[in-house]
Amino acid sequence: WREGLDLPGAAQMGYLGRLLQSKPVLERIPDQSLIVDGQSREYGSHVQATRARDGSWAFVYIADGHSITLDGSKLARRLRAAWFNPRDGTKFGFGLRGEGSRWRVDPPGEAEPGNDWVLILER
Repeated sequence: WREGLDLPGAAQMGYLGRLLQSKPVLERIPDQSLIVDGQSREYGSHVQATRARDGSWAFVYIADGHSITLDGSKLARRLRAAWFNPRDGTKFGFGLRGEGSRWRVDPPGEAEPGNDWVLILER
C-alpha cells in the first residue's frame, strides 16, 4: 500500500476530494436528471451529477470527456461554468451555450478513456 501512495491516482483522489469538500455535504443531492443526453452504459463512459438542494451549484463528472446535454431547470438562472481537471487539479472557466435551460457541454480534448473532467456550475 505504501507504493500506492506514489501512484498518480493517489494525488488525483486528493484533487477530487478537495473539490467535493469545497461544498457543504449536507446540502448535496445526487441528481442524474440533470443529464438529458450523453449518459452511457459503457464501462468508462459514465456521467455522474450532484447539485445543491437550492440549485446554487452542481458538479458533473464525465469519465471519458464526451459531450453531454444538461437540463438546468433545477439550477440557479445565472451560473458560472468551469472545467476541473482531476488529473492535475487545475480549473478554468468558459461560457455556457444553449437554448433555455438546456446546455450542451463539450469537455476539452478528445472523448477517450482517461480524459475525465468535472463540470462545475455555480452561482
